[in-house]
Amino acid sequence: MRCSVCGMNISDKTHGPYDGERYICDPCWSNNALFFPDKKFYTGSYRFKTVSNSIQETFISSKVQSSITEKVNKLSKSEPSKYTLNVTPDKRIEAELVDIPLDNLKLDPQNVRFRHKGRELSNAEIIDFIWNDVASKNLYQQIKFSQGLSEEPLVDSNYIVKEGNMRIVCLLKLKEAILKGDESIPLEKIDPVRVILLPKDISEIDIAILLTRLHVTGKTEWEALNKAAHIYDLSNKFGYSYDKITETCGMSKSTVINSIEAFTLNLRYHEKYPEDSFWVNRFSYFIEFFKKKKALKEWFNENNMELFMQWVSTGQTTKGADVRLLPQIVENPKALEAMLKGSTVQDALKILGTEDPSMTSKSFKTLKTAINELQKFPRNELIDTIKNPAKMRMLQTLYDELGNLINDIKTVSER
Repeated sequence: MRCSVCGMNISDKTHGPYDGERYICDPCWSNNALFFPDKKFYTGSYRFKTVSNSIQETFISSKVQSSITEKVNKLSKSEPSKYTLNVTPDKRIEAELVDIPLDNLKLDPQNVRFRHKGRELSNAEIIDFIWNDVASKNLYQQIKFSQGLSEEPLVDSNYIVKEGNMRIVCLLKLKEAILKGDESIPLEKIDPVRVILLPKDISEIDIAILLTRLHVTGKTEWEALNKAAHIYDLSNKFGYSYDKITETCGMSKSTVINSIEAFTLNLRYHEKYPEDSFWVNRFSYFIEFFKKKKALKEWFNENNMELFMQWVSTGQTTKGADVRLLPQIVENPKALEAMLKGSTVQDALKILGTEDPSMTSKSFKTLKTAINELQKFPRNELIDTIKNPAKMRMLQTLYDELGNLINDIKTVSER
């Protein structure tokens, strides 16, 4: 049986049937972007907000654009909800749920996804950029199945989508398909869009904090680069200290520092090597680099940061995971010399393997782990082993097998 949403075989718990014949896998059923009749639905899904319904026949807002205020009012006659957004422990902001025509919503050109573009994208360019993301196609299928959003976008008083740009792009594409006759979903299911409308007087820093808490430390995470860009802004644009970012966003101080320093070095790399069109994808190299800052000790200085950027530029490091080997490489004169002469990290790894087989062999990595365990064998286990025949037999088997392995190796070498 295949899931009607993702198309994969259902190997776990089954939900349904829906519409008499469609079944859903548990991961899709649990997805917050999808709504099903038998799933409890909580509109206050942002972890930093509370909801209280206000009984009103119409929603009248003096803080929205006058050109479409009347249209919004007509569409929002069904009990608008008051949202209390907890920005910080000492600050709360009241927002409201309103229905806004899809075509009146504007995608955010300041979204961190487009930071690397170096210019402000047009609405059409933003749509193309987001739609080219594979995740958008998956989200489109989910929204099409549930015929609407289960997670309301966050919109400012100018109708700029501050959070939920991908959802809006998917709705625009779905509306386009409906109007062409390619989809049979009633248009009113997706247009207008129920959104969380921020008050006009909310500050830019308050919006930045809300987005950071949602996407950097919340359940709907951005890519590592986008997270770092946002944290970088809190520090460099809004003057937040590391401690304040840590306190505000619920992150460890080391994560904050590493993210900001890695993003800064990523920007420096782009300035130094502008010909590298994939510079955005190099962020993983720099975040790994700063994670190894303590392990690199004296080697971690300004000159070697420049050297590291050169290794990234020349392709001597082929993926972010390569950077995790730097501490061992710089401590080994032969491996480091090879890197300085243009060798790749993988070439340096082979040199390390000649002195420490566990670096290149899974089998010897297991043996090294066993040796380490034997060297720190606890005294209480030692005493108990004397009294426990099963433990003694296991140790004797280990001893015998090691002897057999050594004899086999000697036999092969003598042939």
